[in-house]
Amino acid sequence: MRKRRIEPIYNTTYRQVRRRYVWTRTLLIIAVILVAIGAWMGWQRYKQAQLKRYPIQGVSLTQDNGFIDFQQLAKHGISFAYLRASSGATYTDDDFSSNYSRALGSDVKLGVYHVYSFSTSPKAQATNFEREVGSKTGTLPIAVQVAFYGEYNQRTLKQPSTANRLVDFIRILRKRYHQSVIIWCTPTVWRLLKDSDIGQTQRWVNSGSLTHAGTDISFIEYDDQGSVTMNGQTQTVPRSVFNGTKKQWADYLKVVAQ
Repeated sequence: MRKRRIEPIYNTTYRQVRRRYVWTRTLLIIAVILVAIGAWMGWQRYKQAQLKRYPIQGVSLTQDNGFIDFQQLAKHGISFAYLRASSGATYTDDDFSSNYSRALGSDVKLGVYHVYSFSTSPKAQATNFEREVGSKTGTLPIAVQVAFYGEYNQRTLKQPSTANRLVDFIRILRKRYHQSVIIWCTPTVWRLLKDSDIGQTQRWVNSGSLTHAGTDISFIEYDDQGSVTMNGQTQTVPRSVFNGTKKQWADYLKVVAQ
């Protein structure tokens, strides 16, 4: 008669413990995934509820966004677009002119922007901007994007000379184009600039949030990795809103056109 193999009791116990551990870990992973999905869906619902307060939607565009169909943007509720024209004293956006030309045939209101450099002179930057845009400045205020980069941080903006150079740059643009200028920056950058002469300039805040926007803020960038659908395809573009109602938007357009 064949002898039955009897395994030590600790082998059976080990397998049971290991099986229990695998199941417990799997259930925990599933629970974490479900919680994350629930939180994401909750955030999306909250964001959509917030967006209903801002009916005027917009985007900011660079050459990195690829081909843009402005008719499709308008069809999907985009009311305004800002196009990057230049950066510093030498860089220009490869798609600025083509984007601007295509946008003219749409209902999308246009603005242009320059990325400010702390390391080059206001005059050199203004020359670069003027050379690229010519008279193609749109109907919205010219935007100047100010952000920390590299070694240029909060200590840089705390120096009075830094704010003065930025003021000089804004003055050159206003004198050249007889057009209003808006500063596009984070709340941190603005706190360091608001006590200078720039404090009276319109503001476009890059906060990633639609809450606590004061009346001194004209635009809010709420998602720098937002998206739009064009011709059935989704493209990643930074999304912004106008801080006001449709009527306030209409009034704003009249004011900036003066």
